[in-house]
Amino acid sequence: MTLNPSENCFSFNFTKNNFRLYSKPNLPTNFHLAADNEIDKHSILQDLKIEFPSVLTDELGCTDRMTYSITLKKDADFKPCRTVYQLSPPKMTAMKEILDTLLSNGTIEKIQSPIASPCFLVDKKSNDGTKKYRLVVDYRALNKEIEYFQYPLPTVESAFMYLNGARFFTCLDLNQAFHQIPLDRASQRLTAFQTPFGCYCYKRLPFGVAVGSQALSCLMDEVLGDLKYTFVFNFQDDVFIYSETLADHLQHIRIVLTRLQEAKLTVNLTKASIARSSIDFLGHTIRHNKITMNPDRVKHLLAIPKPTSPKEISQFLGAVNFFAKFFPDLATVVEPLNSLRGSKSALI
Repeated sequence: MTLNPSENCFSFNFTKNNFRLYSKPNLPTNFHLAADNEIDKHSILQDLKIEFPSVLTDELGCTDRMTYSITLKKDADFKPCRTVYQLSPPKMTAMKEILDTLLSNGTIEKIQSPIASPCFLVDKKSNDGTKKYRLVVDYRALNKEIEYFQYPLPTVESAFMYLNGARFFTCLDLNQAFHQIPLDRASQRLTAFQTPFGCYCYKRLPFGVAVGSQALSCLMDEVLGDLKYTFVFNFQDDVFIYSETLADHLQHIRIVLTRLQEAKLTVNLTKASIARSSIDFLGHTIRHNKITMNPDRVKHLLAIPKPTSPKEISQFLGAVNFFAKFFPDLATVVEPLNSLRGSKSALI
């Protein structure tokens, strides 16, 4: 792996002896080319939609591979919460619409419960510029009483080592991935939350519960585990597929979609990137044998104002450390800033 600081990138130059070799099945030679000899991604996507209508859909899936159970500590002690956050009229309307959607797709149901968590709305990024909101349940009290579920979480760096030689990339984003994992009945009652329209509970794994990421990683290893790092890996709800040739890549996409179909999981088409020679993934831009910092993330780093407190210094260093591999001797460079992170440090 060769680091090139001038281009903010590193390149791969590995020999086959460095890695375990995986045999590949006989792959089809048919593929799609547009008139200008570029990959016809639209045609590929349309073919896949016809072949996998139950996966490539806006509908929310519900896997039958696992039913998750939230386990409480032996000395768990819940105190009743009567907090209902006040909402402005526009947010009240949005709250009702969100609840109706969650009820209609089977994610939540009404419930009477002695314990419940408060909820509120936060702004949600919208592609069309309209004001949208996301429901957030404050599960801090519940999380304190949950017995931690130990399961290894994926890292981006570990996956990057296996991209040597890949020229085609696809990223699939699961539809509200947590909400595709069912909860057992006892766990559903623990997720109860209060709104101005009554008390509800989740029938699927909600966002904000401390063990959600571990449960999702466990599920994805159940679905794709034997294919992991051969031509696919996942990072939470993102499924990343990589191949050396287009014929291989189309076959790999179909293998992954077949696995998702068998697990009754669905993919968000609006966020899917299919058969790209260059793709943005988790703050990085990936091409053939080269990974660079995403230009938007670079702009974000450069736009961070000068830190004025130990907390702001820690936040800045956290943003920089995500891309530590692009900065030679970063630990030495940031040592003066690290010395100012203490509560008693004197900022100039």
